[in-house]
Amino acid sequence: MTAILGIVGDLPATRVLVLSASGAHEDVLEAVKAGASGYLVKSASVEELVDAVRRTAAGDAVFTAGPGRPGTGRIPPNVYGSRRRRTHTGTDRT
Repeated sequence: MTAILGIVGDLPATRVLVLSASGAHEDVLEAVKAGASGYLVKSASVEELVDAVRRTAAGDAVFTAGPGRPGTGRIPPNVYGSRRRRTHTGTDRT
């Protein structure tokens, strides 16, 4: 998570998509709270990876659930809390 904090801290408009072996809810939340825009498990298909990269680049917060856990494809907006992030277009996002 240190890398995410450093990247987003230095380049706030950068979108970070995490690719991880863990799909644990706690790991996803930790990554998002650190500033990740998306979280994908390594077991995702090529199509899911491509879709996640495109959606993350477009400004969507995306994730996949771990094995045996249903996923909605989006991180709930309240996960970000009150921290605001600046997009590449210069507009504020919550």
